[in-house]
Amino acid sequence: MKKGIKIILEVVFLVLILVLLDSVQAKIFNTRPIIRVKENVDGGLVDYVNKGLLVKNYVCTDGTDKTVFLNKKYDCSDSVKIKEIVDTSKDEKDFACDEMTEEFYDDGSYKYAYSCVKSKYVLVRYKNGFEETVKDALKKGKITIEDLDNYNIEYIKTAKEIDLTCLKSFLGGLITTEKVMPKVEKLKNIISVSLKKVDYSYIEKDKLGIYVIIKTSDTKVINALEKYLDKNNQGYHKYNLNDYTIYVENGFSDLDLEESRSCLK
Repeated sequence: MKKGIKIILEVVFLVLILVLLDSVQAKIFNTRPIIRVKENVDGGLVDYVNKGLLVKNYVCTDGTDKTVFLNKKYDCSDSVKIKEIVDTSKDEKDFACDEMTEEFYDDGSYKYAYSCVKSKYVLVRYKNGFEETVKDALKKGKITIEDLDNYNIEYIKTAKEIDLTCLKSFLGGLITTEKVMPKVEKLKNIISVSLKKVDYSYIEKDKLGIYVIIKTSDTKVINALEKYLDKNNQGYHKYNLNDYTIYVENGFSDLDLEESRSCLK
């Protein structure tokens, strides 16, 4: 009987030693414990957690991981703390790349590109030691274009073109569905006050509403338009689409002109 208890105790002791060694190696080498249970995480920067008996291994959405003891918590926030953003091509002696622009980001309104093909050289380095290209970091939403400005990263910013046919079709659909007749009849005269500064203008009226598309640097024209249009009308809406200003009156109070961005190309 005593011999049986001794064997059981030895087995238990051996298991404890193995668990301890597994946890120690996971913590020292910042790796996943061999004896573990995977727990998925919805949302946030943590993808999933490998739970061991004494440690937890947090796997972040960027692929990095961190092993901590069970009584500790890790939120992967270090994986988005920027240490620096660098253009390593400047450190390359006699660096040369294909002389054509390389687009690396599109925010819906503007396109961003390097002056030549060098995406793999422009890197974001984080405080946890992880690094990735600016292109990947922007795609994941871990940095912004403003971060590139803060670290003096050079790029070319180009406004996306507006498909005016698409925009007219979109706005036209907004003024043929409501039952308000705005009394707007002098808009063309207002816009023509200073045509030299009006790059583009278009007005579409219907018995049910009106919309205006204008591109101008003349604030007097904009002020006159906004003074003439009825801002108190629940259907009055103003929206800036790159260099264009859009006005709509159709009686619909919660109109979302953000959808007009689908006409950018």
